[in-house]
Amino acid sequence: MNLFITALLSITFTYSAQALPVGADQPLDAPINYVETRNIEYDFNGIVALRNCSASLVHFAGQPKSSKAYVLTNGHCTGGFFGGFPKPGQVIVNKRDRRSMNAFVDINTRVRMRSETLVYSTMTNTDAALYRVSDTYEDLERRYSNCVRLLATRLHL
Repeated sequence: MNLFITALLSITFTYSAQALPVGADQPLDAPINYVETRNIEYDFNGIVALRNCSASLVHFAGQPKSSKAYVLTNGHCTGGFFGGFPKPGQVIVNKRDRRSMNAFVDINTRVRMRSETLVYSTMTNTDAALYRVSDTYEDLERRYSNCVRLLATRLHL
């Protein structure tokens, strides 16, 4: 368990991404180029739909397939449909939380899951949360093929 929280914290505290404003590198009067997306095939494996947010079904390196599966999302997503964000300075650890989730195998196929524990959640200095679901990775693989994303063990630049 400590390994999971350590991995999560190292990812969220060490590297933060910040979006640049659209067109920040171009003059204001430059034409906008749109990308054609209608004919692109998307890979929906590992994407999880929460009622109010999105998430990813993740697998930690070295974690046995017989262990319970994990879903990584944002801390602000843990309050459910009606909110209830973690308070400033608050860190939620190992809270029983039965939440319905749907993981995508592809655009037409979803894996129904239910969380059993909110392993970690905060919005202090980061915005991260980790759920443990009642299914094992073996269960999910057997029923729905490959729908899990392996978390990187090192940063690739």
